[in-house]
Amino acid sequence: MTLSTYLEDLATYLQTQGYGTFGTSILIGYVEGASNTIYLTTYGGSEYQAIKSGEEDVINPDFQILIRNSTQKTAITTSSAVYKLLRKKVEWTLGSTHFMSLYAKGPPIFIRKTDSGYYEYSVNYTALIY
Repeated sequence: MTLSTYLEDLATYLQTQGYGTFGTSILIGYVEGASNTIYLTTYGGSEYQAIKSGEEDVINPDFQILIRNSTQKTAITTSSAVYKLLRKKVEWTLGSTHFMSLYAKGPPIFIRKTDSGYYEYSVNYTALIY
């Protein structure tokens, strides 16, 4: 099972696609005060009920990709590009993670403008991995 590595595998993929550097501008978890950054974070979602026979090790995590940038246009453009890149992937392997499906729950949404002037946009995903 790759529950412990799927976010790192996605972060590495975003790095290979030119969205930043994993560990510097692409981070796992949320760090208050970081500047132009992409965050990958887990969140609680609904329990997935449909398990295909023979796939007892399948897990169904929900996660969020949060784009923070000092320029609103860049925040919107980056979040839209990441959305298009990942919005509907099926039977796809990244590193040690095999995604049976990876779906965006909706297009990017504006979250907030921080007190320090950064714009934050989010895309929420649900995955079926093993």
